[in-house]
Amino acid sequence: MLETIDPKCFMINCKFIGKGLSYEDYLIEILNWSGFFRNKAGLYSEYRPPESESNGESDAISDGYEVDFKILINQDVMNGLIKNKPTVDKSYISQGIILVNDNPNPTPIVKKNVLYDIMDITSDEIEQNDFKNDTARNFIKNLKKDKNLFLYYPYEFQGDKIYNVNAFARLFTQLFKIPLEYRTQERPDKDTYICIKVNENFLIFEWVENKFICRDIVNELLCSTYRDYKLYSFF
Repeated sequence: MLETIDPKCFMINCKFIGKGLSYEDYLIEILNWSGFFRNKAGLYSEYRPPESESNGESDAISDGYEVDFKILINQDVMNGLIKNKPTVDKSYISQGIILVNDNPNPTPIVKKNVLYDIMDITSDEIEQNDFKNDTARNFIKNLKKDKNLFLYYPYEFQGDKIYNVNAFARLFTQLFKIPLEYRTQERPDKDTYICIKVNENFLIFEWVENKFICRDIVNELLCSTYRDYKLYSFF
């Protein structure tokens, strides 16, 4: 039996503590430990963040390939996490210490899962550009981008060690079918991936011929940045 663990502030965005600290850091790390993506990067090349994003550069670039990260989270949930971000005391930073404390007045976070927003999108909504909520509208807007997309679902599935990778592929195929069929029509020359976390592994799927197939599995032990962030995942 798998349990779904909700995303935490530190696992999504730590920019209020230090510039550039966000989920993008460990997603680049995952790409560099993935044999599938390393083969796309080019000989002796690794993925790295762009020196500048002033011209709409992708989030991870290499000599041979690049991808843009998009986090999959309901907008109301994201707003709640931002409001409830911990307070940070940097008065001891000269000693290499940053104190992080709970927000004393947290706002209740609504129970909305982005997968329901995506599953609820219809072809008519896409055609008419008229959506039920901002989450769906922003998701379709991202799918129109002329970039290879790496979608990251920041919830975690935890449970028994044995799980069926193909079952996850079928599940996410069903949930994303209508929006990603639309993207295939709009951007047939661009790739689309989704990354999820199951137990200690990151599973990477690619949208191919109107379905998700598993391309790689990366263990969290390989990702030191992710393990560092995970220390603060109780926020």
